[in-house]
Amino acid sequence: MIARYSQIQQQVEMIAQAINRPGHIQKIFSTTRYLCFQVRVPGKNISIYIGRGGGCEGVWLGDAIPSSFLRKRDRWLEWCRKNFSSSLLLNIKMDPIDRGIVIETQKAGVLHSLYISWIGRHCYFALHNGEEKSWFTSWSAPKEGDSSFEIFNEVGRRKVEDRTTDEAPGNIESLLEEELSLAKRTAKPKQKIKSLKTKISKISGDLNKIAQWKTMQEMIEKIDPNVFENESHFKHGDLKYKFPKVLSSWQKRSWLFEQVKRLKEAEKLQQSRFVEAEAELVKLESKSEVTENLLTVIGPNWKQHEVEKKIVKKSEQGDYQVHSFIDYKIAVGLSAQGNDQMRKNWAKAEDWWVHASSGTSAHAIIKLEKSGIPTPGHLRDAAILIAKQSGISASELEVISTAVKNVRGVSGTAGMVTYKKSKKLLCELL
Repeated sequence: MIARYSQIQQQVEMIAQAINRPGHIQKIFSTTRYLCFQVRVPGKNISIYIGRGGGCEGVWLGDAIPSSFLRKRDRWLEWCRKNFSSSLLLNIKMDPIDRGIVIETQKAGVLHSLYISWIGRHCYFALHNGEEKSWFTSWSAPKEGDSSFEIFNEVGRRKVEDRTTDEAPGNIESLLEEELSLAKRTAKPKQKIKSLKTKISKISGDLNKIAQWKTMQEMIEKIDPNVFENESHFKHGDLKYKFPKVLSSWQKRSWLFEQVKRLKEAEKLQQSRFVEAEAELVKLESKSEVTENLLTVIGPNWKQHEVEKKIVKKSEQGDYQVHSFIDYKIAVGLSAQGNDQMRKNWAKAEDWWVHASSGTSAHAIIKLEKSGIPTPGHLRDAAILIAKQSGISASELEVISTAVKNVRGVSGTAGMVTYKKSKKLLCELL
């Protein structure tokens, strides 16, 4: 819904009456269309919904938080949680000339004012720090100055001529129901996808453990069998065995070789299960059954001036591309074979391997100028390159990352790997 000036004004007055005494911001949520502040005021909880722009413009008073199915995470939500969680909500006011509001809060004794304005189908926001008298704005670099709606003058704030209407301000519950209906029409089977991902993760862990048969076999071949004479157990890496009773040293050696043989057979079986599970996951993710909200989050206008090409140069080495940044490089595989070439020929053990957390995608390797852990910015750049190479069109992509030394190729299947010690990060794609 695109709320008009008077409709926003009516809602602001209703919210101001509801918080006639300071309220406590308990939680902050977001859907694809609205940001929601849950506030505890004397005797009850209220919910303040803020339109994210793009046809969802205005502010609404509600009684409940959005359903878990509708909730989404993005950069603006995390920013609001960082700045306003556990704050006191003091007041809400209307811009005297344009469609904008200011939410006054207090945290650790400092007054913070969140300004929001809807201009030309876009949502802009700005945060004023009352102690430092400084501004953080969504469209430009930080600056100093007094708190005022005039901050929006530089992005097109003007006096709205038609400021009265007889239309009702709208009901947030019906707007959320409309969003829910649309979300369900384009949803995916989330629960089965989740269980398949768990299954793939467990198989991957088993494969990493089983793969130790190679070094175990080498060790048994080199070791003196007499070492086993007084031993009742054998341990190699994650593999542990208890010898059967009444075996001689040479019999114990032979018995261990039998365990190696069983591990080889188990590896083939697990590799087959891994391939089947990944194929089923890809097939499942292409369907559209109701369980997972796939709607794209509408983002506010966020620092478009800062979006610039970081890539200095791009080169092809084998079937993969290397993108050079200021102080690091990211390589992306152009094919299954290229993924393997990149990992074996270009990457070092301390570099970082990156992949989409679900489904199939191109592989990426981050090579830092100095050893260490990649920042969220490094991972976001890798996610953007992965999405572009893989044809992924979404506003965000969750990726997994781990050191290259924790990644192993699957014999006989190009581009397939097993890995351990991975971490996940949800990256926004601009």
